[in-house]
Amino acid sequence: MADQRRKRYLILEGRSASGLLRSIYRYEDDPAWDYLFTDTEWESYRDHGPLIVAALQDSDLYRWALGELKKSVDVIGVIIESDGTLTQVADWWRKRLRVKLDRTRTALLRLYDPVIWSELEPTDTGTQGLIERVIYWSGEGKEGRWYMSYNPEPVTMTEPPTLEPGQQENLGLLSA
Repeated sequence: MADQRRKRYLILEGRSASGLLRSIYRYEDDPAWDYLFTDTEWESYRDHGPLIVAALQDSDLYRWALGELKKSVDVIGVIIESDGTLTQVADWWRKRLRVKLDRTRTALLRLYDPVIWSELEPTDTGTQGLIERVIYWSGEGKEGRWYMSYNPEPVTMTEPPTLEPGQQENLGLLSA
């Protein structure tokens, strides 16, 4: 049985970060959160980008987020299981936001979007690292369900991280 008091991390993106923050504070008096784009080259967009929030699995905030993620309309994102701190988990994700497409092009990889995460087909590293599991909703209505990636590594970790040709093809970035 899952530990209901275990901390989870939510990466959530909505129409505006301020709207998401209002919802978060409606369910949690003093939430631990940060803008995902903090200290990245996209920091100037942080008010319009995703948030990373800590939530206990049995909290009202977590239940609200599950409901919003299942709707997949106004809020998208992923749930992260990790024993790390908010800062450690945020840094793991930030290191993977900028990816190399080829020798001259890089791009923002919205890997917190369940559609993108799914298309990346993250590999299971086989060893428990900082990120133990990523949970995301895919599909609509009764066809939708929760999916899980264990010990995931979504990109090839070089400097900067790289998308493999198959991943680029899955994301529609390669022309035929």
